[in-house]
Amino acid sequence: MSVSRILTDSQKDEETCTEQTKANQVQRNKINIIFDDRIIALQQACINDLQKMENYIQSFLLGLFQLSEQYWIKRLIIEKFNVYTQ
Repeated sequence: MSVSRILTDSQKDEETCTEQTKANQVQRNKINIIFDDRIIALQQACINDLQKMENYIQSFLLGLFQLSEQYWIKRLIIEKFNVYTQ
């Protein structure tokens, strides 16, 4: 093999390697975009679930508060009634 042939082949190999490297980088960028989109979607789903849980907890606590108010009102009426009947 001649020196010029070896140099030409080496240059072609280098160009092929450079093209492959660029193609790999493009592919990595596409994969990163896909993962970024999935991460954003997952974060949004978590935020939505947390907001729903917060609403359920607030409703539950409000219900407990209303029940306790009713209980104390009933107890107050009973105490007053007992006072009147004594």
